[in-house]
Amino acid sequence: MIWWQRVLALAGGLALIGFLVFNYRRLPAIWRGEQAPTLRNPLFTVYPRTYVSYLCFLTAFVGGFALFLISGSIFGVGSWARVLFNVSQWIMLAAVPTLVGHWVVNALNLPRALVPPAYRDKPGTIARRRFVRERRRAGRPPTDHLVEIREYRPPPEVATPYLEAICTDDECDWEADEPEAHPVHLQRLREKVAGHTDTVSPQLVVIHADGRRESMPLRI
Repeated sequence: MIWWQRVLALAGGLALIGFLVFNYRRLPAIWRGEQAPTLRNPLFTVYPRTYVSYLCFLTAFVGGFALFLISGSIFGVGSWARVLFNVSQWIMLAAVPTLVGHWVVNALNLPRALVPPAYRDKPGTIARRRFVRERRRAGRPPTDHLVEIREYRPPPEVATPYLEAICTDDECDWEADEPEAHPVHLQRLREKVAGHTDTVSPQLVVIHADGRRESMPLRI
């Protein structure tokens, strides 16, 4: 490996370590129950309640590859470079069982030690799907998630006020909107919400053009 390849390998390894550090810095806030976005990709989904198991997989996969690159960049400098290379292989092998473990936590919300305290009473994906089926059989909306209705008021020269309904559940990305904020549009939006849940916030959140937010009773 020539010098510039060693430099690239070292830079890549350090960048991956920086990526890991960035993800670990989010852990304390999620552990305390603060809101966090849901991460989705074709292989797995990361909810706030499964962030710890995700970090286990990420550490094995990304951390192992980072050590592999770093060991390659310093290969031949000392015998400990070979040790670092061997360690990276074992760490990367752990990516498979930790990925399976993440799937298990997603499905069952167990073991509790891997779930932040604020989310330990949440159902796993299997229980959530069973809950949805039971509600549908009972002729009810599929969820009992709290939905918040918002009215956006952009500058008049930009657009007219419009409505949006957003599900507040951590694991649900359901939303709906209406192009205007007239009562007829609010009623249409309420009908859309009723197809998702029977729990609606009694407060309408108004978001002004300057970012100011205020709440007022929701018009029926």
